[in-house]
Amino acid sequence: MTRFLVVLLIGVSLVLLAGCATGAKMVNMTPANLSATSQHPYSVSTAVSGGEDTNALAQSKISDEAFRGALEAAIRNSRVFSQVVSMGGDDYHLEVVITNLGQPVAGFNMTVTLTTHWKLVKGGSSQPIWQDFIATKHTATVGDNVVGVARLRVANEGAARKNIEEGIRRLSALSL
Repeated sequence: MTRFLVVLLIGVSLVLLAGCATGAKMVNMTPANLSATSQHPYSVSTAVSGGEDTNALAQSKISDEAFRGALEAAIRNSRVFSQVVSMGGDDYHLEVVITNLGQPVAGFNMTVTLTTHWKLVKGGSSQPIWQDFIATKHTATVGDNVVGVARLRVANEGAARKNIEEGIRRLSALSL
């Protein structure tokens, strides 16, 4: 019985030391000081799909809601569109699908690759005006966070932030 308690105590201690996984946070995925080369005088609505909620006992993930929040904040901050509105009252609709989140299982340096499919359509239409795949990477080191599950979250957030930056850059280059 005492052997069982020792093993249980060691197991619980390891779980506490390793930490629980948390999902990527919107604020950490939102690019700072982002400016659009061209600002469109139109409204846009957004939709994000393909993300996953994080299971505390598994790996950190990027949820649709967190990515969408960061995307909308980046659109507002960059002024690439005049405003973000609800679908139906929009001039354009932007859909981003998270197609792949490549994550390491473990490591000191954790590199995450995020691939998304961006599609812009005119409001009320289903035909894309523009669409493209965007793939970005971010590496988090032990210097970013010593706890592995937290380091993976930092890598997720960095890859998402770079992805949103690149998407805004490409949107701002469009002639609408």
